[in-house]
Amino acid sequence: MKRHQVTAAALAVAAVLSVAACGESSPPAGQEQLDGIADAVTAVGKQRFPDVFAGVFTDVPAGRVIVWRKSSAEFDAAVAAQPWAAQVRLRDAAHSAGELAQVRTTVTADDAYWRSRGLELNLIQLRYDGECVEVGTIDPDRAETEMTAKYGESAPLCFFESQGRAFL
Repeated sequence: MKRHQVTAAALAVAAVLSVAACGESSPPAGQEQLDGIADAVTAVGKQRFPDVFAGVFTDVPAGRVIVWRKSSAEFDAAVAAQPWAAQVRLRDAAHSAGELAQVRTTVTADDAYWRSRGLELNLIQLRYDGECVEVGTIDPDRAETEMTAKYGESAPLCFFESQGRAFL
């Protein structure tokens, strides 16, 4: 387990969301095409390779979709066979989205337990790169200590400071 650092990708997502919130009416050039590729990869990953697929990120400035998956020659071949394969970059992931979803389900189911201990979990979400389940709370240091004690050192959890409640 570890504290989650804000990544360049997270900042890019925040920038896109900020532009959208300010009333930008059209997506950046290439965004729709990359979103279509990301949707196609996600569909293939979830349907045919649920034990491998972790997530995607669209890198609009670079004109590519980054795909995280557990190492799999079959998944890689399925992506390479697509006409848009040249716009995809494959990256290794520690966990599949399915594995992380199980962890999220366990943590979410324990929400009443954590609240009874005075630890409010404001955000619980899968990280797109397969690294961890992100847990946002007012006191990430306490959450890391107590949740590590309950779920074990090997539980794929990352912690960060967060206000407000939203389970994704």
